[in-house]
This record gives sequence, C-alpha cells and structure tokens, in this order.
Amino acid sequence: MTAIVENVPDGDAGLRRKRARDILARPLLSACGQSVTVSQQAKAILEPCLDLVLVLGEAVGKVRLRRGWVEFEVDLGRRVGWERHVRTNHVGLDDETWFVLRCGHAGASRVEVEELPVLQPTSKVTLVIDGGWPKKDAIPRLETAWIGGLRPPEPWEPRLSGKQAIRALAFWSQHAFEDQPDAQEGKPFRSTFREVIKEAKVMSAYHEIRCGRPDWRHSSSRTQSFGR
Repeated sequence: MTAIVENVPDGDAGLRRKRARDILARPLLSACGQSVTVSQQAKAILEPCLDLVLVLGEAVGKVRLRRGWVEFEVDLGRRVGWERHVRTNHVGLDDETWFVLRCGHAGASRVEVEELPVLQPTSKVTLVIDGGWPKKDAIPRLETAWIGGLRPPEPWEPRLSGKQAIRALAFWSQHAFEDQPDAQEGKPFRSTFREVIKEAKVMSAYHEIRCGRPDWRHSSSRTQSFGR
C-alpha cells in the first residue's frame, strides 16, 4: 500500500514504518482528554496500513468518547487514502466467489481478484472504540479502524441479530475488498458466504475455549464490531 499522507515522503519507508510502530505502542489522546489504548487485535489489523496509522492520532483526537462500543466517522478534511471496498457482481449465500483472510480478522472477507477495482479517494477515517462499558473504570480501547466512511459489518461478525446479518449479507453480496497481499494472511480462495460464516463461528468458539472463558463482549446483547 502506498502512503499518501501529507508531509510524509513516500521514499522514506523505513522512517514511516518506525513512526507507525511508535504510534501503535502508546495510548492516543481523544478530544475529551481521555487516553485510548490500541488493542492487540487492532494492532494486527493496522500494522500493514501505514497510511492509516500515520493519521490515527489525529483522528482519535477529534472524537469525544462515550460508554460502549461506538463507531466514529471522522472527516480529516483532506485526502488520506482510498475506500478499499468496491461494488461488484452480486452473489448469493451459496454462490462461490473469492474470499481472503485479512490480517487480524476472525473471518474471511470477500475480495475482488478478477478485475482491477477503481478505488475512490476519501478524507474519512472510521474508528471503532470500546468506551469501557460495563466497567466504569475500564480504559477505552481502539478495537479496529479503517480509512473510509462507515460500512456494514461483515456477515460473520459475532452477535449480529438476524436482521443485522441479513443487511450485512445484502451489502457484501454486491461489494468486495480490494486485493491487498501485504494486508492478508494467505492467498484468496473460492468459497461461499455460508461456508465462511460457519468457519468464523467455529474459530470464535475455539478462541473462547483456548482463553478458558467466554469474552464478556461476546455474551453481550450489543452488536460487536469484530475486526472490520
């Protein structure tokens, strides 16, 4: 991925990567003066995305935190990157198409590999922050972020209600992510939404068993934004 952040020379990749690692290693300060830590999941998602990490502090600095999981769409007023999902041909629940496992994500995402997608520039960054609920003394955490505006969750994300899952599937049945090898684990593969949803549920259950206890976020009635 090519960073297009203003005032950061594209040629000095080593300097940009060092700066990105420094940003992810320390808490970020919100507009209300609260510190926001970056979760391990978010670090796995963000580390390949230099253009996003380099504006992360600026984006967090524009939001006022609230309790619970909240998605913030922040407009930075200048081009900071590209919308990484594009409209593509429609597929149904059992229609085969291309998927890939993106870094830090629990399930596979639909990916466009057969055509070169036309990406749209954007000035927006979306942040998903756990404001600390239900523990009043909990430190707010950045759970995931992406360049671009708000978008529906993927159909395999935990604890979607029936209606939410239908809406998510309706969107991703006709949208896909750009193929980004440096932000993916393994190569694209052919599958169906039914199969990747089933596999994501198995992996989530395995994670809970391995940890020795269910994650309280998974047992909540709230919709969890898991690794978008």
